[in-house]
Amino acid sequence: MTDHSRQSPLEWKDDPIRPDHYNPGSTDLIGHWLEQDMYAAIAGPIQKYVERAGQKPEEPMLKDLYKSREYLNRWIEFEEGKQ
Repeated sequence: MTDHSRQSPLEWKDDPIRPDHYNPGSTDLIGHWLEQDMYAAIAGPIQKYVERAGQKPEEPMLKDLYKSREYLNRWIEFEEGKQ
C-alpha cells in the first residue's frame, strides 16, 4: 500500500481523483461539471470524503481528506478563473 500521508493527491501514482480507468477519453469530468454549473456534483464528493475520512481500515484519514481538498481546490481555481 502506498503511504499518501506526506503527499498531495497529485503526487500519488494511483491518482484517486482522476484514475485512468475513470477517464478513458479526453473529457475531464470535474472540469465538465464546473463548466456546466453542476456544483452539486462537486459538493457531493467533498462531503463524502470528509464524512468517511478515517473509516476505511488500513487507510490513513488523510487520504480521504486529500481527495476532498482536491475537489475543493479545483472548484476554487475554477471560480478564481472567472474573476
